[in-house]
Amino acid sequence: MTDLISSRFETPEGLEYIYVKEVNDTSTGFNVRLFNPIVIRLRQEQVILAYPFRSASAVNGKVSEIVINAENTKDYPGCDDTSSVNPTCGKKSERGKSVPFSEGFCCFCPEAPVNKKQTRGGQTCSKLVKPDDFDGQKKKASAHCLQFSDVWYSVSVLSEPVIYHNIFLDVYNQRHLINGSTVWVSLTHGEEFNLGIHNPNQFDENDTIVATFYTSNPKPGMNRISIDQTRLLIPQPMPGVSVTKLHTAVKNGAKDYLLLNKSLVESSGDECDTAGISYRGFALQPDRCEKKLGTCLKNQPLDFWETDQAKKKSGQKGKYLLMNYGTPYKDPIIINKDTKEHLLALEYYEEQLTMLNVEFNADQIVALTPGRFAQISKIISATMEKKILIYVHLTNKGLSPATFYVQATECEYGVLNSKNVSKMVPPQRMEEFVLETKPGVIQLAEKFVCTIVAGSSRYGIVAKREVLIKPDDRCICNRHCKCVCMSESLTCEFVTEEDFHAAGFKASLPESTAKPYRFGKGLFGLFGYKYISYFGLKSRIYGIRRIKHYYEPELKGMNVLYNSEGHPVNPDTKEHVRVYSEEIIFALNTVFFCFWPYIKIADFCYKDTKEEDIYDTSSEEYYYEPGTPGSDTEGSSADGLPDNKYKAAIILLTKKLAQFKEWLMSLGKRKKTEAAPESIDLEPTFESRQSAGDMSSVSTVRKAPLPKMTLSDSILETVPSEPVLSAKQLQQWKKGAQKVIDVIR
Repeated sequence: MTDLISSRFETPEGLEYIYVKEVNDTSTGFNVRLFNPIVIRLRQEQVILAYPFRSASAVNGKVSEIVINAENTKDYPGCDDTSSVNPTCGKKSERGKSVPFSEGFCCFCPEAPVNKKQTRGGQTCSKLVKPDDFDGQKKKASAHCLQFSDVWYSVSVLSEPVIYHNIFLDVYNQRHLINGSTVWVSLTHGEEFNLGIHNPNQFDENDTIVATFYTSNPKPGMNRISIDQTRLLIPQPMPGVSVTKLHTAVKNGAKDYLLLNKSLVESSGDECDTAGISYRGFALQPDRCEKKLGTCLKNQPLDFWETDQAKKKSGQKGKYLLMNYGTPYKDPIIINKDTKEHLLALEYYEEQLTMLNVEFNADQIVALTPGRFAQISKIISATMEKKILIYVHLTNKGLSPATFYVQATECEYGVLNSKNVSKMVPPQRMEEFVLETKPGVIQLAEKFVCTIVAGSSRYGIVAKREVLIKPDDRCICNRHCKCVCMSESLTCEFVTEEDFHAAGFKASLPESTAKPYRFGKGLFGLFGYKYISYFGLKSRIYGIRRIKHYYEPELKGMNVLYNSEGHPVNPDTKEHVRVYSEEIIFALNTVFFCFWPYIKIADFCYKDTKEEDIYDTSSEEYYYEPGTPGSDTEGSSADGLPDNKYKAAIILLTKKLAQFKEWLMSLGKRKKTEAAPESIDLEPTFESRQSAGDMSSVSTVRKAPLPKMTLSDSILETVPSEPVLSAKQLQQWKKGAQKVIDVIR
């Protein structure tokens, strides 16, 4: 999850909450809504333009020249600037060693009296002193001492600035409990992540979530400080100086930091009129005694500070104080804990983009993608007189309602594509789409294939599957089984995994559990052996089915929870649970135990009649889908069709027994009428039945052989429902009928 933060002007430093209810699906480019939203609790610090700096030297804030002579000092002993024990200006020492040139220098009057004052010292030179009076000459001289103030500045070299943007975040996810309530779970496990330029990545203690920090560099031209030509001067208080006696430049903090051109700062101290003049530079200045007092001591740091303070009071903008280049951050000096690097921090008010990338386990995050996930669960094809009907059972595998369209395309033999049929499908529900297309002119016995596609307006085609269509027959394509027609074996042969996934199924192909253990398993199951009674039925007992409540005693009273495939699962272990009660399971085992012999007989009979049509073609029932108007099973679902060869065989035997019984009854009635005088012709008569293909025809008898029919209008042309018997066949029929009647009586 990526979050882009744009900051401008003053950055809000309070708590902020980012409610993520939509995310971008990178595979499609669409924004999708989250079923359980994500909340990022964010706390930002002010965006900072930070200049790394390193200390180069130290300079005094204000050096001054002190003059000592006979006119301002009582009992003046004279100037002594030699390396004597007690020079006039005194002698400074550092770390036990004398500081060179700290004794200052002396400016002497001419040996001959003159009626003027010494240029630098200001003492009178009119007093007559003998040339060999060395002490007298010293008293006519002035001592010039260099004095430092209590304010010192550190001089630092600046580097290219970087953006500092510290961010603290927590990530929460909404979870839905079994009882219907919701809670917010901390994905960072209560730990607040601290991200920034020096900590761009952070994991939680369990390594289940990682956050990454990215920020852009400062915009070109935003650097108002020329780092190559500028030196940063930071005032430093002297040890032992109380706060009340501190200079104002020190008290004001970062606003009064100085930014001076590097030409105004000389770290060696030998250059006059620069910040950092030393004892040596002062003492060795050229023509020192011919210059005025204070020469070589211009451009001191406090001089620049006073100049900008005066401009500030007059409403003008200065050019030496840091406040003229930006607003110092509340903590103007940032120290990197790892590298010990020091940085000058200025608040950054330009637009700044910061990107947070948070990665975590998304197994519990559900994105609602209406129209993206559909599953073609079952297809039934049926031919009629002038049209082909295809019943498509489409399951919406998403968690939100979606409108899907279904169409039959790419049919063989020039069969036309069907029209798009659209319908709103509720989440995790199946709807039936009825497609209609026109048949082509092909041989009656030939099969052909159409492709059923399902899709949505946003995602296009999301599922497709081929359907088998056989003239004068019904064909079923159910889940993972290949398409089979009713006149053929209904054994389930698995489709390829590629076709299985193309139809919208996400899991792998199921394993076949239909083993021939029916009678023995049913026998043991009747005696209460639970694991034996479940054996071979697990795919049904633990299958996909909507249940009102759990059948496990330990789960009674709990709300039913389903997984992504539609299986009801245990709320705690997420394992599949039963979809039938123990009574139903007992009944299933009873069926295997009691009806197994009958099923074996039906199987044998089915093999003999495999080539015959299961349905009577002279009835409209053949041309109607079960559960549709006009069929014998109106009101029932299409699931009522036989889904294996044993059910088909049972239906076949039941119909044959009914026909046999009806035939026997008709024989009994005919025998009673044999003695009647009007019953001269014993040839049985057969009523011509009305066909499904020609509703206006009452009776039609075709004596000529039928032509090879096609899927055109001749497909349902009326044919006699019973054959016309020859004289020899009729005689044999009479004898057989008489024997059957005798047996019945």
